[in-house]
Amino acid sequence: MAQLITLYRGEIAPEVVLEIPGAVLDGALIDLEITGQPISAAPVEFFLSTEAGLDLISSNLLRFYPTSEMVEALPLGQNTAVDVFRHVDGRREKIGATSIEVMGAGKYKGASQMVVLGPVLQGPPGWTPILAMVEDGARTVMQVQDWIGGSGTKPAAPVYIGATGLVATAAEASDLKALALTQAQAAAATATGAAGAAAGSATTSITKAVEATDAATLAVQAAGTSTSAAGLSTTKADAAAASATQANGFAAGAASVAWAMADLRAKGLTIMPRLIIDTEMRAYHLRGAEGPILTSGDFASFVAAV
Repeated sequence: MAQLITLYRGEIAPEVVLEIPGAVLDGALIDLEITGQPISAAPVEFFLSTEAGLDLISSNLLRFYPTSEMVEALPLGQNTAVDVFRHVDGRREKIGATSIEVMGAGKYKGASQMVVLGPVLQGPPGWTPILAMVEDGARTVMQVQDWIGGSGTKPAAPVYIGATGLVATAAEASDLKALALTQAQAAAATATGAAGAAAGSATTSITKAVEATDAATLAVQAAGTSTSAAGLSTTKADAAAASATQANGFAAGAASVAWAMADLRAKGLTIMPRLIIDTEMRAYHLRGAEGPILTSGDFASFVAAV
């Protein structure tokens, strides 16, 4: 028979036909034994026979219909054994074996019938382990508590799973906690490396930001210096303009007085006055030996009269 029968949950299962080439099963009582082992749960078993649920449709063809109860109860995966037995002269002999794979919801490949072909006899079915995690002091190890579904002598139990296979004692078994810790440390090292790289990038970014800030500060300082220099230049220019104005005033006053004195001499006057200009250059005074002889107030009229 074929090695695998695929069934899907959530679908209407088609009929399954098992063909045993060369066998003559007419009139024989045939049993079909289906045994599944869910993880951490009790075995699931279904029994069919030609007396109930199993049809002999020809000399070597057997047919059964998987029920929704069967498909939902069997564990997902390839861990369900199917054994075919024939009763002969009060003896029950195995004539074939296959396995069932229960998948999640899907579509069947066959339209209405699944035909399973294979030799008359397969080898003896293997034993399926029942696994459990047990504590061994500070360690956690995997234990094979028992075996199901096989034929012949059952393997020893309990045994444990070590680095190279089955071992007799828990001390020889692999420590699941240590394995998990090693994996966690490796993951932590990877995460630390990534964090270090990110921190390095952040430091570089901060350094660049500080450099940019320093450059901006220097630019602001330079702008302030330029502004101060411009203000000072303006002040100096204003002072120079005021001095020029004052100098122009003095020059104009001196020129006027010099002209007036020259004009007085030309008219025969022998007075030698002194020029006095007030601090704000608003008044001009001619003083002689005996006191003031002319003020700026009547300077023009005096010149006109003389």
